[in-house]
Amino acid sequence: MEKKVDSSFYLIFSINDSRYSIPADKVVEILWFPELTFISSLPEFLIGVFNFRGEIIPVLDINLRQDFQTHQCSVNDKIIVIQMNDKKLALRITMAHEVINIENFDMIPYEKNHQNQTSVPIISRIIKYNNEIIQKVDIENLVPLEIVLESVEDNKLSSDKTTPLLNKLFSEFSKDELSVLKKRKESYLKEADKVQEGLTSLISIAIVMIEGENFGIDLRDIVEFSEIHSLTNVPCTPEHIAGCMNLRGDILTLLDMNYLLKSKTNTKAAMGKVVVVKKDELIVGLVVDELLDVIYVDKKQFLISPLMVTESESELIKETYFYQNQTIGILDIDRLCGREDLIVNVSLQD
Repeated sequence: MEKKVDSSFYLIFSINDSRYSIPADKVVEILWFPELTFISSLPEFLIGVFNFRGEIIPVLDINLRQDFQTHQCSVNDKIIVIQMNDKKLALRITMAHEVINIENFDMIPYEKNHQNQTSVPIISRIIKYNNEIIQKVDIENLVPLEIVLESVEDNKLSSDKTTPLLNKLFSEFSKDELSVLKKRKESYLKEADKVQEGLTSLISIAIVMIEGENFGIDLRDIVEFSEIHSLTNVPCTPEHIAGCMNLRGDILTLLDMNYLLKSKTNTKAAMGKVVVVKKDELIVGLVVDELLDVIYVDKKQFLISPLMVTESESELIKETYFYQNQTIGILDIDRLCGREDLIVNVSLQD
């Protein structure tokens, strides 16, 4: 039976100091901000378009969409490409953070008087997450893409005069930074089209960093992402057990993924993040450095025989995938959770 990505999983991202969330299963890819082509007939909150694997993608500024002031574009900005039915749209963001299951957190309605009354509101609810306020974005209300793409096609992607606002947004780029943006645009245009064969062959993969090396985890195996809170060391346990922590009243065993993959203890485990995974009734936490990305991957592009991995890695890696000019291993969560030495009997105090 095919696993499905739970629609309650949301990707958290920031725009300056504000945090937002969108459904993780709508995320196609997270990219570095590229050079854009300006189309004057587009609404001003659509700050340009770019060619992504043969498809023209409008880029939306969420602040402008809500009639708020926005910040100047930076070479360090990113964009999230999202799927909206058979169309795609990109959101300009500052940083992507983590994926959470919003069913585990309280939500309250967003006050409509905080939003622009002249357009369809794009924020419906507020998620209370770890003492933070996360705004839940209704992506269906962002923009009518059919009208936008018709306008783009009419302009044939020829460079157009920009507005004073857009000139201001892009005024701080140096010559070297403009060169970087141009190279990114060319790279996205030249990439092989990995999506056109259809979404039925695509799965969502979370890219995580473990001691400076990237690995992938099938999003369908992930319960949530969490910060490490009050890591408790447990005596007389195998070296791959980093300890335990209290996760909303439940004791969660944390696995030192660096030791399991590299046979080296992670001395900075307490400062990392936890990927909570589940196999049948077993729930464990994988200690990682950080969440880097959530991408759609065509299953046909996996290599079944792991390449360029160590002997200890090969036991936990079921496939490999070429991601951003490097080969990464896709972790075998079924095999990992099938180990008999994962259960830790301990009582933690709140």
